[in-house]
Amino acid sequence: MHALGDLRFAIRSLRKRPGFCLLATLTLSLGAAGAACLFSFVNAWMLKPLPNIDSERTLYIRNVQLQRGRNLGISLADLRDWREQNKSFEALAGFSNQNFALQAEAQPEMVSGVAASGDFFRVLGGTLALGRDFLPSEQTYGNHRAVIVSHGFWQTRLGGSPAALGKQLKLDGEAYTVVGVLAEKFHFPLIGRVNVWVPLALPPAEAEQRNNRFLQAIGTLRPGVSIERAKSELKGIAADSAKRFPATNQDVGVSVVTLTSEIGEHTGNDKILVLLAISVGLMLIACSNVGNLLLVRALGRRREAAIQLSLGASRGRVIGQALAESLMLFAASAIVSTLFGMWLTDWVSASIPFENRGYLPNYGVVHMDWMVFSAILSLSLLCGLAFGLGPAWEGIKVNLAGMLKDGSAAASGGRRQVWLRGTLVVGQVLLATLLLTLTGVMIQNFSALWTADPGFSSDHLLAVRVSLDPKQYATPLSRWQFADKALAALAALPLDGAPAASRFIPFGQESGGSTVLVEGRANQEARKAPSTQFNPVSNAFFATYRTPILSGRVFETRDAETSPAVVVVNDTDASAAAESVPAGRVRPDPRSRPTNRRW
Repeated sequence: MHALGDLRFAIRSLRKRPGFCLLATLTLSLGAAGAACLFSFVNAWMLKPLPNIDSERTLYIRNVQLQRGRNLGISLADLRDWREQNKSFEALAGFSNQNFALQAEAQPEMVSGVAASGDFFRVLGGTLALGRDFLPSEQTYGNHRAVIVSHGFWQTRLGGSPAALGKQLKLDGEAYTVVGVLAEKFHFPLIGRVNVWVPLALPPAEAEQRNNRFLQAIGTLRPGVSIERAKSELKGIAADSAKRFPATNQDVGVSVVTLTSEIGEHTGNDKILVLLAISVGLMLIACSNVGNLLLVRALGRRREAAIQLSLGASRGRVIGQALAESLMLFAASAIVSTLFGMWLTDWVSASIPFENRGYLPNYGVVHMDWMVFSAILSLSLLCGLAFGLGPAWEGIKVNLAGMLKDGSAAASGGRRQVWLRGTLVVGQVLLATLLLTLTGVMIQNFSALWTADPGFSSDHLLAVRVSLDPKQYATPLSRWQFADKALAALAALPLDGAPAASRFIPFGQESGGSTVLVEGRANQEARKAPSTQFNPVSNAFFATYRTPILSGRVFETRDAETSPAVVVVNDTDASAAAESVPAGRVRPDPRSRPTNRRW
């Protein structure tokens, strides 16, 4: 009953001072709106990035080069060993992004896809809107021409009709039968937007190449199995493979993390937490300002408190009334800040570039829910108690006789009041200094990243990705001939500069890599050799990208398929290779996945 009476008293008291009530609520709301927005992103991206599964019990697995700690992909042969020998996983699946040339009625187009082994959708909790999952027999090369399509692809390209099941799609020149349609909400941030899914099946010779590491793996733990036990078991299997296959698996270990952690690394959870800390700091500064207002208000109401105490009210009841008023203000601010936060969350979510959405949980769409509102309300009430208790306590420290005789004493403040107000001010200054420092560091890092020289100029450049039919263009020479014809056709257009071709787009989603052995350097071990990224390019590439050549020359017509192999390296690789190399020649590590030097 006392609590209800204190609540009614707080409402009457605040109604008498609408200016104070509006100012305090607005201050708190503006301070908490940013925290409400960031809480929404933490809730959607960090706490439940994949709502259909337990992502803390679902693990992301990769190979790692032990000597240098460099992450590696997984070969299909190693994945097969893991699946056959492990006892910790309920399901274990591998997958790899793959683009396909879709031969449509109008004209061919490139579609994004994934080659996935059995149990992939089972691990991720993926459900089918229509049809079935891949059969075990379809994981064998030759029987692999089945395809599951995304819900969006089914709607836009197959008419959204159940009759789409059984139809054929021509992907990379081969006819695949549509066997299933994924549920509309299925999404996996590590692969981005995907239109088609095919079984993971390689020709027998390629399937046994253990240095053909192009897969990623995910697995669901059995009930009662710890993550540490699963890690230990996979490391034991990797150690056994290193003994049996030293040419390819020596110095190759296993890295195991939770799927939540891996998605968080791609999403940028560390940066979100920094922004959340800054927003909570701003909220505390706003609370401190309101705490000062409450202190002034409590000192101004000392005579009223003295009258209540003289009439028999307990000090606890007077403190309860003051705290009820404080909690009312903070609760109202939580509601208003939630409204501000909803608008801010929708604005930030809508501002995310389209090309980045596929790699974010739920395609980057974030909405505020009851969990976020509960967190903001709880934090606001906690701050209401913390910042309202001091002023409420000071409000009852009165000399009853003196206060009732001389009302002017109500406005006077002693050392305790000065100390409390000084503490609030000092806290605000310290928080503001910390937040300014964090914000300054973030702005400096962002500015450095934004103004960093990538080594080329992208102004007025248009990038076009082409996916070639692997049957029609099966050899490097045929692919290069296509590129020559395409460049000749583009050169006939009114372009500003010569067109160029490359295997990979700089800073794109794909890249090539290889370890490097340097001629003339003694006692080189392939497993300890440095690694570098590579990009086969046409002769005009450096001129088109306006990349400066510090020394030597660019590629020329004389650098043909039958001529000695040449390479252009960046200054970092050149400095590393020149330390002890008299001839300045490098060659790829023969253990690396075979690549074509021209295209």
